[in-house]
Amino acid sequence: MEGLTIATLLPPLAMLAIMGIMLSVGLNLSGRELWALWRKPGLLARSYLAVVILVPLVTLAVILIFNLPPAVNIALMLMAVAPGAPLATKRIVGAGGDFPYAASLQVTVNLFAIVTIPLFLYILSTLFEPEAYVRPGVIARQVAIAQLLPLVGGVLVATAWPRFSHRFGEIVTKVSNVMLVVLLVVVGVGAWRLFAAAFAAMGWLSFAAIAVIVAVSMALGHLLGGPEKGHRTTLAVMSIVRNAGLALFLAMRDFAEMGLAGIIVGYILVGLVVQAVYTTLRKHGEKKAEGAEAPAESS
Repeated sequence: MEGLTIATLLPPLAMLAIMGIMLSVGLNLSGRELWALWRKPGLLARSYLAVVILVPLVTLAVILIFNLPPAVNIALMLMAVAPGAPLATKRIVGAGGDFPYAASLQVTVNLFAIVTIPLFLYILSTLFEPEAYVRPGVIARQVAIAQLLPLVGGVLVATAWPRFSHRFGEIVTKVSNVMLVVLLVVVGVGAWRLFAAAFAAMGWLSFAAIAVIVAVSMALGHLLGGPEKGHRTTLAVMSIVRNAGLALFLAMRDFAEMGLAGIIVGYILVGLVVQAVYTTLRKHGEKKAEGAEAPAESS
């Protein structure tokens, strides 16, 4: 078919994969679990502070301290102001976090994103780029179509038909994961030279700045998570898993000539490394604590 290329197929396939992931999350949740966070106002306030407020402030502080290229500054701020990635819940569960809390927090930050992203981008526009402001309607449409609608739809199905939702959720999860892997392979094969060039242009200082942002944001989330280990892990990971898809959408729409995609990919990779270190340390600490408790119980 004329005009049908990989470049034209990738966006709708990526959208379908993201919608499938969010649908599978919803199919494993009840309505009560979805809004569980709102019944804990203290945890809700700390979660909002860590994920929505502190990450942009930490990023802004790093930008002001480090002498980074303008493109890196803009890419970092786009990631900082875009919380609630579609894969956040999956990454949190893999790190040992609390699934209902993660899903409820993801819905919450996406609802707030309709207001907070345009607000923070307005601040960004006064500092770096005069055309960075985004209308709330643009953000609302992207978040609703890709994340909120399939997640809420999955919750409704799970509430009405729990047995069916469990079996159907497993199928949707497997199909979505396969689609995501295929997309990552296709994008990686087709654009590795572009990403390599972007990484080379960023320099070690940019990667160091990203590492500082991610590490400090994760530490703040961990501290604000409270005494429960599952909550600490959930909030720590949610603080660093930013909505790269939304950031890329904004980057391609307003800064297409600046080549921000490679920088955003670099941010993702650094985040994965920092999360892996955090998860390893957490699990090691838990095993050490269990080993110390075992002799005490036996005595």
